[in-house]
Amino acid sequence: MSEILKIFRIFENRQPEGLPQTLLNGLRYFLSCLSTAETYLSRCMGFYVTHLPFVLCACFYTNLALKPQMQELANR
Repeated sequence: MSEILKIFRIFENRQPEGLPQTLLNGLRYFLSCLSTAETYLSRCMGFYVTHLPFVLCACFYTNLALKPQMQELANR
């Protein structure tokens, strides 16, 4: 998505001939929304990437700890 932002910033910094100001303002607004979305996505992905191993380990160990109890319940 960063490549898309770079392309839009090129157009944002100069006003091509023939494009109305309203269209340029719309592109600038779209660029700011895209940048905000990219920021939120990268923060969320960063959170998941840094915390996912701990969550998986916790699930794995919980499964190991509960396995005998679950087996006992299944045998009843």
